[in-house]
Amino acid sequence: KKDAGLTIKTNIPQDVRDKISVSRPVIITTPLYPGKTWQGRIKHIYPPEKNSSGANNYSALISFNKCALEEKESGCSTQLQAQTTVRVAIITAEKMNALAVPLKYLIHKDNKTFVLTKRNGVLALQQVRLGIRGENFNEILEGVGQGEKVYLPND
Repeated sequence: KKDAGLTIKTNIPQDVRDKISVSRPVIITTPLYPGKTWQGRIKHIYPPEKNSSGANNYSALISFNKCALEEKESGCSTQLQAQTTVRVAIITAEKMNALAVPLKYLIHKDNKTFVLTKRNGVLALQQVRLGIRGENFNEILEGVGQGEKVYLPND
């Protein structure tokens, strides 16, 4: 039996609009069901509409299955219903096997980005070059390597 599809119309921030396209993956969560996620895709991107201040407002239609990903194998006991408040995260970029650190480990100073590492047993700032930024993590392109320990500021 195939899940019945649902749709959500969501607003798109102007700075994100150029990073998305039809069929981009979307992750949906809700405080109503903590720990449950739904997966969908952008089905349609609406033309911009001008708001009262003259700026463009963008919106998109998201299609998704009403069964949570965690319940695909065991049945569908947690189903989203109409009028449920949800959080929509549009995946704008993906990279497999990327080296990434949590955002709270990054130190921004003088228009540069650093992490704390240990050099000869002493904590030291190590400049890094960043790549793709996610909601909680940032890709590290240069500066530290796989398996190298980084420390939280103020540890």
